[in-house]
Parts: sequence; C-alpha cells; structure tokens
Amino acid sequence: MSQPKHFEELAANAFDFLEKASSQLEKEPKYSVINFFTGIELLLKARLLCEHWTLIYADPSGANQGGFTKGNFKSVAIDTALQRLKAVVGAKISTRATEVFDELRRHRNQLMHFYHADYGESPSAEALANVAAEQCRAWSYMYSLLTKEFRNEFKAFEDRIEALQKSISKTRSFLAFRYEDLKPSIEKGKERGTQFSECWFCKYEASPCKEVAAPLFECSCLVCHHKHSVLIHPCECGGTAEIEELGEGKCAKCGNEFDLDGLVDHYSESDDSQIHCSECEGPSVVSWGDQWLCLNCLIQYSHVEQCGWCGDMVTGEHELSSVFGCFLCLGSNELHRD
Repeated sequence: MSQPKHFEELAANAFDFLEKASSQLEKEPKYSVINFFTGIELLLKARLLCEHWTLIYADPSGANQGGFTKGNFKSVAIDTALQRLKAVVGAKISTRATEVFDELRRHRNQLMHFYHADYGESPSAEALANVAAEQCRAWSYMYSLLTKEFRNEFKAFEDRIEALQKSISKTRSFLAFRYEDLKPSIEKGKERGTQFSECWFCKYEASPCKEVAAPLFECSCLVCHHKHSVLIHPCECGGTAEIEELGEGKCAKCGNEFDLDGLVDHYSESDDSQIHCSECEGPSVVSWGDQWLCLNCLIQYSHVEQCGWCGDMVTGEHELSSVFGCFLCLGSNELHRD
C-alpha cells in the first residue's frame, strides 16, 4: 500500500531511536530509557500519520501544511496519540499496553527533568534489570501492534522489526541474576502447591497465578513485575489456551487459535443481551458468576445497567443517563445545546 508523505522518514527515525536504545542499555541505561521512549512514541505518531497528517498535531484545528512539512509544530503527546488511535483509527490497544507505555513515559520524564542516582557511571545490576524489564514489557506490546494491528502500514519495516525483536530479547539476560535470586523461593512455592506460569514477557517461569473466578486467574511475575489477568480457555483437543487481552490466544497442545468473537459466543448465556465495556466500549461483556467480565480487557465489573437514553446495556453506574447519556451516547441534554 502507498504511504502518506513523510511516513517512511518518521517510521525510520523511530526505529533509529529504538536500535540506539538497545545498544545503550548496558553502558548508558539513562540514554537507553530516553531513546527507547522516543522510538515508541514516534511509531505511534507514524501510525496516526497513516490515517491523516493532522492527527499528529497536539491541536489538529491549528494544523497547516507548511508547518507540518517543516516539522514546525507541537506534536501530539503519547497519551493523546493512544486515545486517537483507539477512537479515530479503531485500533485495538489494550488497557495494560496503555499503562506500560505510560510507565515508560514517566520514567523517561524523571531522567529528562530530574535525575536518578542508580544511573551514574557504574549502573547497578538492579538498575539494568529494571530498564531491561521495562523495555521488554513495552516492546512486547509494540511488537504485537506492529505485526498484527499495524502490520499493513509497517510492512516495509519487517526486517527492522524482527531484528529489534531479537536484540531486545537478549536484554532478558539482565534479568537472570534476579531470577537466580528468586529461584529457591519459587521452588519452595511449587512444593507448597503454588502454580507458576511462564511470563509472556521475560519468559521465566516465575509468575504465581491466583484464581479469581475460574477459569480467570491473576498472575504477577516476580522477575519483571509484569501483572496480568489470564483466562485459561479449554480447547476441544483437551488442551488449553492462555487468553491474556484482546480475546486472542492459541492452544498449547494443538495450536488452535481463538478470537474475541468466538470467546463471546462460548461464554455468553442464552438470555444474555449485548453488554458494552466502559473501558474498551466493545460489546464483549458476559455474565461471570455474580459479576460481569469483559473478554477483551479481562476486567471484572460488579454493575451493569441500561442507558436511559440510547438503551444499550453498559458496565458501571450511569446516574441520570437519560439526560447525560453513557459512554456510547450524549443523552438528551445534547438536544438542548446551542
């Protein structure tokens, strides 16, 4: 597909920053954090540029071609870029991905505008492990976007994407000392019956899983600190698939793939009406014991109600929804505005 003007330059610049960050981790972790965040932010802006060049302006109403061509404008911040990608482009970006990118932003801001004692001339092994874990988590989400959701737009950069995947995977070695430290207590936990799963991010078998409401579990990796909910979904072959977010997963035994629509059909009861999630706004909520679960976000809700204006079933409480509406509508109050 043909790309808009300046897309390739912007995307290439993003990969330059990410590749530089990967090479700096061991000796210059401070600059690795700064460059890594910059690369992630630029990739999101590049995807917005594919939709329309005005979307990478902080204020699109003030966009003009002259300023854009020269790069003389205030560009969109990462949090707003993510909002626009979801609202305008319709991109499926999970809540956890947004949180991980924000953690990266806050760490970068701390190093840019203040300082951190652990990132001096001789950075500690713990500091290197923290940066490696942070980049591992953020890249895992970005890699998923680049190879699935944004695959067509970034097809010309497949080689650089895969090279980065290999390079960043090697940074997991900085977490080895932490895993070795934890290994005795992990083994004792297994002896006591605690179930540990392999972390999707650092790949160490160090994530104790706690049952929330079977087959829904909460896991938290002791090595890289990645926290996530996981749905252990049964497969017809007798195996299981671990569904994390976005309703996607693959059976570990036969390789059968599952998607969100199939999961909603599987877990919906015959009398369930379509319920929209207040986080992702999708009709992916099903009854789950005495609560409700969004199969896209894996967020549980205790309350569902019908909007008094649009009539849709939505999660959360929406007081006076007939006047103010819900997250899907504006309510009757919009009719009386000038």
